[in-house]
Amino acid sequence: MLQKEFEERIGREVSQDYYVMADAAYMACGDSVDKDLFCKLWKDKPLELVSLLAGRVRHVENCLREQGDRIRQAGVSMIMEAEKIRCGEDGSSRRVDVIAMRLMGESDYLSEKLSCDVALTRQDRDLLKNRL
Repeated sequence: MLQKEFEERIGREVSQDYYVMADAAYMACGDSVDKDLFCKLWKDKPLELVSLLAGRVRHVENCLREQGDRIRQAGVSMIMEAEKIRCGEDGSSRRVDVIAMRLMGESDYLSEKLSCDVALTRQDRDLLKNRL
């Protein structure tokens, strides 16, 4: 929504900073609120708008938490798969470890390896030493 559209709908001119704040709130509402409803809530019922935005924030937080859980589960699966093929001489287990580390992040990768009681590779030990 353009600043001019926002001002027309709320019935007054606003500063650029004020509009930027309102536009961010409008965008955060997603598809659940059109321009007219958003401006009506902004103008007449700000607490309802805050409640709506709080619900959207909770939804996004839940999605992020679920995404993090899926990433962790995929990383643990990769760690366990790398452990199964560790004896191979083609280096494929190291490639799987590297992908798991990039997926999970170094700290979570090392933490999961330790909690799964999986042997640390030389690279894992070097990474752990650098972190300490």
